[in-house]
Amino acid sequence: MTGLSKKDNLLINLLFLSAMLVFINLGPVSISFPIGVFALLFFSRRFRLRLFSGSIVWLTIMFATGVLSCMISEIPFEQDIYFLIQFFYWLLLTAMIGQMYPYIDKNALCKTIATGSLILGFVFLFLRLGSQNSVAFCLVVFSPLGIFGLKKRLFRVFYALLIIFIMFFNESRSGMAILSVEMLFIFAKLYNIKNLRIIATGITLLFTVLFMTPLHTILGNAISPFNEEVGMLLSDPDAVMYSDKSWIQRRVQQQKGLQIFKEHPVIGIGPSNFSKLNINIDVSGIENVDIKALNTAIKKSDSRSAHNSYILMLSEFGLVGTISWAFFLIAFLRIAIRNSKRFDGFEFALFVCVVGMSVYFYTISAFYGTFAWLFYGLMYGYTRQYKKTKI
Repeated sequence: MTGLSKKDNLLINLLFLSAMLVFINLGPVSISFPIGVFALLFFSRRFRLRLFSGSIVWLTIMFATGVLSCMISEIPFEQDIYFLIQFFYWLLLTAMIGQMYPYIDKNALCKTIATGSLILGFVFLFLRLGSQNSVAFCLVVFSPLGIFGLKKRLFRVFYALLIIFIMFFNESRSGMAILSVEMLFIFAKLYNIKNLRIIATGITLLFTVLFMTPLHTILGNAISPFNEEVGMLLSDPDAVMYSDKSWIQRRVQQQKGLQIFKEHPVIGIGPSNFSKLNINIDVSGIENVDIKALNTAIKKSDSRSAHNSYILMLSEFGLVGTISWAFFLIAFLRIAIRNSKRFDGFEFALFVCVVGMSVYFYTISAFYGTFAWLFYGLMYGYTRQYKKTKI
């Protein structure tokens, strides 16, 4: 494949930007869908989509596992056809971005990501369009890359503060923590703080001082008027574990996912079927919580996600699909760590964002979605470009 022209890069950037604007739909499809289909057709003459070579083969196996599990699932197969078509479309996008990765204008892409992150964040902040989790996940996974689209230090710092400000009012507690750490490590790399252990040590000391002294209560009470969830977590963490509805709902959904996995351990029940399957949730393992809040969470469990991407994978793809995803992730991390001394700014940020995403997966169900699979395309592209040995 030859290099990409400015028009080619413009199309790729338009695809990323539209995928990030999750609050805009064209009827039953997202605004990015026609752009993505056009991009696949437009570039089809210049390269062949390879789904069975390199690390993307693991995602292909995962997709095939999902098709098989849908065919034998107790959920009627006709309910899954539309999602499987969408799933295959995402897989093709991942393959396309991965193969074009060496030729993509990373500086222009970072500018697009910065623009998309700010638009998405402020639209959610002021108009409440888009779901809390989708906005938080997009900011955690994508927004740190936007730093490298800005040249001046002042603009970079201002952009990072804006993103953290938006995330603060998004009220995603884990997202806020992960995003802050991502930004710290990226700025440490940018401005030549050679020993990153200084950052890690500083963060550890900060949290130790915060939670081992009355400061956490004072800070929590000050934050509560602006962000009740974060304020409660600081001022009274025990109350969060006992009565916080969001926390209890997560525990219920994760219990549901683990029960599904125990009943369908090999290939799961099929992608998108977690919320469709109604089961009797065993609450005997959920202790030390408010009973009223627990009962409310159980009533809402049929329409909620797993609140944990790994449990979602286990329940919908079983061990086969989950191990396939693990191999895809390991392929990236293995090569990234091996080549860490040669990281440029974009590659270091990509590595940090992949680690942040992997941690965030423990508290959020965000495996699906166009912008998520475009990100997997960047992971695949990096792995494909720097691969030396097969995993």
